[in-house]
Amino acid sequence: MIVYNVSVQVKEGFEEDFRIATRKNHVETRKEKGNLRFDVLQSEADPCHFVLYEVYRSEEAVAAHKATSH
Repeated sequence: MIVYNVSVQVKEGFEEDFRIATRKNHVETRKEKGNLRFDVLQSEADPCHFVLYEVYRSEEAVAAHKATSH
């Protein structure tokens, strides 16, 4: 199992754009056979701060994900 915990600081005013783009990525990533989990978290204290928590079955699944357009 491979886990990524990605911290993203979005420029103020672009939070909704980021949410929309990330939602599309989330939906498509969850369709991948090797993806086990994809959570998108937004800080209540700092709405510009997001955390992406991604879990993949293997390194091969990560490579397949990185080869996608989303």
